[in-house]
Amino acid sequence: MSSQGTHTSWYVRFQRVAQALRHAELHEDDLCWEWMEARRTMSAPDAYVRLVDRHLVAASPEGPAQAPGPSPGQELGAGGGGPGARVQWLPRWCRAPAPGGEAGRGEGGAAAGGSRPPRAASSADGPAPAATLWFGDIPAPLATTKRINEALHGCKPPSMPTPFVKRVVRQGYRAAAGSGGACPDSAPQWLGYAFLAFRDEEEAREALEFFNGREAPGGWVIRTQWAAERHQGKVTRGQRLGLRLGAGCDPPLGEQLFPASLHGHEVMAAIERHRAASGVVLRPGTEAWAAAEVVKACYRSRPRRELSAAGVELPSGLAGRALAALRTTRWPPAPHRTGMQAEHYLVLHRGKTNDGFEDLLGVLEGLLRWADPSFGCNRIAVTKDFQGSPHIDASDVTYQYAVSFGSFCQGGELCVEGVCPSEVYVVDTHDKVARIDGRFVHWVRGHSGGDRYSVIFFSTNPAFFTDRALPFDAGFAPLGTDPL
Repeated sequence: MSSQGTHTSWYVRFQRVAQALRHAELHEDDLCWEWMEARRTMSAPDAYVRLVDRHLVAASPEGPAQAPGPSPGQELGAGGGGPGARVQWLPRWCRAPAPGGEAGRGEGGAAAGGSRPPRAASSADGPAPAATLWFGDIPAPLATTKRINEALHGCKPPSMPTPFVKRVVRQGYRAAAGSGGACPDSAPQWLGYAFLAFRDEEEAREALEFFNGREAPGGWVIRTQWAAERHQGKVTRGQRLGLRLGAGCDPPLGEQLFPASLHGHEVMAAIERHRAASGVVLRPGTEAWAAAEVVKACYRSRPRRELSAAGVELPSGLAGRALAALRTTRWPPAPHRTGMQAEHYLVLHRGKTNDGFEDLLGVLEGLLRWADPSFGCNRIAVTKDFQGSPHIDASDVTYQYAVSFGSFCQGGELCVEGVCPSEVYVVDTHDKVARIDGRFVHWVRGHSGGDRYSVIFFSTNPAFFTDRALPFDAGFAPLGTDPL
């Protein structure tokens, strides 16, 4: 299985989508003329969106009579693969922001038709963080992640947590002439270097003083510096954050409808679910990516309905204790879950050892006892400045409890796709706990005004399985008491 439509031009994309919408034969000359006229005044991506929207209107139920739509999972083809063919994923541009800017194309919000502000122009690929060190003078044969971790374990004290190796360069520079290790008539040996991330600046400073000049297993001497003083290049492992969302902004519409974590039959099911909700009828054998583009056009024309909701207010003392514990947490150097847009991502395991996070776990245990003492939670996800990242929590076996803390004052709502996919719950969880089902697509809007922490209580224990029911449970009421 593969992705189709990845390398086609904007004009060919327009052709395919127009043919999917119109059941009468379309003459290529007419489509070409439309395209050339549009291109006289706008870019190819803008022309594509404008013409797709125009053909959607022409193919609406008020327009010409249409043939019956495809039955689920049978008629959406994949690039000539025939009925029942599947795609592994959609091309990236299907999930990208609409050409011409989100605000002008109905992609700024789940249902606001693009009235939300644009994305903030900041990125995480800036200067090296204060908790990152440069480790150098590593002999090239030893400059691998595995060998570096072995060296760290061989010489660090037991009380020092192992840092995360973010990047390794095997041949970074040559040893200084006359430094040894090479024959007089040969070129100096290659030396490698690595960038290591620690939990915070204090821990990195301790490591800097401890490792610099220390002999590692293998007989080489470690040289350390602050990463900010060295060129880091491209980070190859660990967290890479994209642009921050503006306050109250949603991720692009394509990401909301077809999260990147969906593959194969999950993608096909999502396309058919939204096609059925929009009521659009497609030509049998339509390619999956073209059907996805039609669905996006439908929601640009008729944005999804927002259902405002809020969790249950936390007792002020409980909320204050949780926020204080979160702000003093020494986060792990690498996120415990990849693919999410968050500054930090930590997963605590109830009933197991969580070294270094005992105090935080104790406070969160108290919060859960107040909300639902009998809930079969075996894991707690804790994040800082999580945003966007539409996804489904496929490992969940039941509903979950969500709450957020911090000094942010705008945005940061948790958005959950409804049972009817043309609806989206927009849930306020700021110092409030909400019962939602993570097995529906959900994401977090951008926020501003300060930090935002989120805590998710969830279960992967099959003994607590429940059927998927409500994306947001408005009937939830706390069952415990505030532990003083």
